[in-house]
Amino acid sequence: MLVSCCTSKAKNNADQAALIRAIKLKAAVPIGIANGKVEFFMDSTILCFYKNLICYEQSTTYIKQTVGFNKTNDTIVPLHEVSEIRKKYIIANKDSLYGYCFETINSTISKRVSIDSIKKRSQLLFAFNDFYQQTKKGNQIFIGSVLDEKGGLVEKYVPKLKFNDSFEDSAFYYYMPQGMGNEISFSLSRPLDSSKNRKLYKFRALTLGNPTSADESKTIDREFTIEFNKTEVTNEGLVRNLFLAFEKLH
Repeated sequence: MLVSCCTSKAKNNADQAALIRAIKLKAAVPIGIANGKVEFFMDSTILCFYKNLICYEQSTTYIKQTVGFNKTNDTIVPLHEVSEIRKKYIIANKDSLYGYCFETINSTISKRVSIDSIKKRSQLLFAFNDFYQQTKKGNQIFIGSVLDEKGGLVEKYVPKLKFNDSFEDSAFYYYMPQGMGNEISFSLSRPLDSSKNRKLYKFRALTLGNPTSADESKTIDREFTIEFNKTEVTNEGLVRNLFLAFEKLH
């Protein structure tokens, strides 16, 4: 009985001691032009890692608006607006197709969800592999590479053919210094990580404007970016409780 008790305590201590790591994944894509400036659609999320588990944080902004009626010109006018950010947490084994969604960080009840549906909801954040397959396959010429001051590798490519004004003029791949980032199980591209023996953490596709284009949005320089960086774990104790609650389900 004493041995069993000690073993249980040791396991609990190990669970509490296991590190939780986090990254912020973000992307920006140009969607149009207004007043001579490029407008971007931007998205971001926090991913937390614990043992062989991953937690996807989903944020949704709810806006409550009080409106009034302007009798002078018969229009509805906003009087007061309050925005509220609500977060959900989806936890799964890192290679699993399904996970469990906790509606709040304090939830003890969860429901089974498809990880595919999570990625489709934030499609831009998980778009790199699709973009890479479309542009890299047989159509990129390696121009050169440099090491930055911290030992990171930056590679530049240009397309053999530019099919239209929406196609990128150059692409840049940013890799961490060798040996860094191995503790993070997330990857923008496992094949690229493996081939370079480094972790790809940022990708930029630069498209130069064509002043003669009939489409105004194509007349200005624009850039698609996707990247991730390490970040602090907020509410670490509560996030750990979610991981432990998930483990009890298995």
